[in-house]
Amino acid sequence: MFPSARVALERLDQVDWSALGHALGPAADLPELVRRAAARDPEVHRRAVGELMQRLGPHPSHAPEEDAALHAVPYLAALVADPTIRARPRLVELLAELAVGDAGPYLHHGLDAAALGGEGPRRGRFDAVVAHVGAFRRGLAVGDQPLRQVMPYLLAWMTPRAAEVAPALTRLLHDDASPAVRASAALGLSLVTSFDPAGALPTRFALREAWGRAATRLERRCVGLALVRTGDPAAAPVVDALIDELRAGARPVAPSGFPWIRVDAAAHLFCALTLAVGDDRAAEVAAAATDGLHRCGDPDDAVELARWLVIAQVPADTDVAAMPPLARRILRDVASSDLVWHYPDAGDALADKGLPGRRDALRAALA
Repeated sequence: MFPSARVALERLDQVDWSALGHALGPAADLPELVRRAAARDPEVHRRAVGELMQRLGPHPSHAPEEDAALHAVPYLAALVADPTIRARPRLVELLAELAVGDAGPYLHHGLDAAALGGEGPRRGRFDAVVAHVGAFRRGLAVGDQPLRQVMPYLLAWMTPRAAEVAPALTRLLHDDASPAVRASAALGLSLVTSFDPAGALPTRFALREAWGRAATRLERRCVGLALVRTGDPAAAPVVDALIDELRAGARPVAPSGFPWIRVDAAAHLFCALTLAVGDDRAAEVAAAATDGLHRCGDPDDAVELARWLVIAQVPADTDVAAMPPLARRILRDVASSDLVWHYPDAGDALADKGLPGRRDALRAALA
């Protein structure tokens, strides 16, 4: 670890980068990219971080001893801790990608570090990032609004250090003046304490309080998703509110630069609620999602929601006439939605269930 960004940049040449590799080949170009990422010119640092993302993530291309990303992490962490570095929010995104790859948006229950195993490229990257939690906390303490908004997305995956991370996220959740920062902190807090039994109850209490104070649609959706993820038995009113949002098509709430890109996806809301409520209210959630299907304004959202509705609620290898009413309703709404057929995903999900995967054939089966 380096005491400052200046010291880190001065020591970049202490690593034999030419002996290491990244996704595009030998890593001799990394020192210059890291220096450019520290530049004050926005175009220079924007391009540099983009090139670093292209070379270092999200999938390891080399064994740990040859992976340039592991050696780059201490330098990137030093930049994140320094308030004079203007590229910090995007560097935080890069470090999160190094820690969890591109799976982050889909880790509903958080990151179980034990599931990564004890060694290997993915584990090596994760451990390298986790080792710099102290630098991330220092950076957060002197962060502007864009940095405070994105930092919870990185800290969310630092589960082995949950006892250190949770208090910082709780302070953001309680005290920050920005609704977007509070919303981001809620999601990060619910994930980082997922595998910390000692942190489960304080997290629930903090999120309950935040739900009562949530002043914007963004906050209500994010705090609600965070709270139902914890399995809080007192969250029934929160589930009701999220079901209403799903029924309305999960209208977009996230501002530009918000790191939790899935909060605007109706399919994400459907899956999160389905996992949270279990069998008791799964049919209610699915019915709300079916209502919301025709209110999705984006084909990506409509296709993904239809796919998950089919996977979750439509029985396989069953004649359409013999299906439960909810399943038949889902099939009718899927067949009638133009947006759903913009991509083949929903049709593929139907075919996997032994049902017609083409729209005309599905309509014929429903006739």
